[in-house]
Amino acid sequence: MPGFIQMLDLRTIIFFLGFTAILQSATIALLSIFVHKYQGVRTAMMGNVMLAGGMILIAYREELSAFVSIVLANTILLSGMALIHIAICRFSDQDYNRLLVGGVLIIGTSSLFHYTYADENLPARIVVTSLLQISLLLATILKLSRIQTRTYRASADLITFVFLAHCFLLAVRATVVVFFPPQSMSDLSALQAAFYFFTFITSYSWTTGYILMISQRLYGDLNEMATIDWLTRLINRRAMIRQIESELGRKQRGLGNFSILLIDIDHFKAINDRFGHNVGDYVLHDVSRTFESAVRLADIVSRWGGEEFLILLPQTHIQEALITGERLRAHVEETVYGRWSVAVRITVSVGVAGSCHGSTLEDIYESVDRALYEAKKTRNTVALYKAAKEPILVE
Repeated sequence: MPGFIQMLDLRTIIFFLGFTAILQSATIALLSIFVHKYQGVRTAMMGNVMLAGGMILIAYREELSAFVSIVLANTILLSGMALIHIAICRFSDQDYNRLLVGGVLIIGTSSLFHYTYADENLPARIVVTSLLQISLLLATILKLSRIQTRTYRASADLITFVFLAHCFLLAVRATVVVFFPPQSMSDLSALQAAFYFFTFITSYSWTTGYILMISQRLYGDLNEMATIDWLTRLINRRAMIRQIESELGRKQRGLGNFSILLIDIDHFKAINDRFGHNVGDYVLHDVSRTFESAVRLADIVSRWGGEEFLILLPQTHIQEALITGERLRAHVEETVYGRWSVAVRITVSVGVAGSCHGSTLEDIYESVDRALYEAKKTRNTVALYKAAKEPILVE
């Protein structure tokens, strides 16, 4: 590997690194068209563009003035890393440290001016810019460690590893120039070539990790849209069907019975007509929280459609389901839903059925639907549809 690096021209490596960063920016820009609702994507694109611009200016150091190829180029590089820090913070809905970002840019620019014109000192310039980059990377790593979202936790860990590796590279470069101070850039040709070669690898890995993070978040959001009801934040009918089919599979393998409750809010249309649809939506949302708080952790509550809810009770016999249905009915009846200027009281009708009513989803749902139909005749009632097709009312 060292021999291969030495064969490469330093300008070629730096220019190739900058060109690659531009291509990576184009990829992120394309993604931003489709995921514009995510904060930070365009900021990450601009960060990569600035990294590319700084690299290209450094590549043409011999043809450009010291101000352009040293002061401006390194300031642009620091700005690019600052934008990447901001992008990660915005994407993960965290605040970035403005004092840190502003301090890095001010200290970096002033130090570059000082060690280029007032007191020309190449080792000091390298050490200061390396330490400032490390500070931004460590701050970004801290933000990445605070990401709790499971959908893109793995990609956040990948980016963390990449940034830690780049911190190590920067620390090694700073250490080498401290103990072996170069007199000119030519003295650092091998070190610089190795540094920029491995920077290319970390840059590519960071962009890959960020694109993966966007993709994983998008997949999670699309999956949520397909399975979660936006109003109640419960799983929807489609997701519940999959859950019931899974329980049916367990039942067929002899792993236990299950029951279901089909619940309908009584006179819900009257609530909408009297108080308005906004109040009706609040009722649906709050009664969902009532159901969730009143069942076991293993039980699954779903919005089945309209004002109907279906609750899956795994490992539950039908008599236990009747008790649970009655407890829920009484709990709703006793609760005052008063988020508004008027207090709203509601009741629910509950149909009960279980895996004992059939071997298919269609059979079980037909049974629980008939039980609910029977309960709706008197309302505020729990009904069980027996296998003998004779409903039993539980007062």
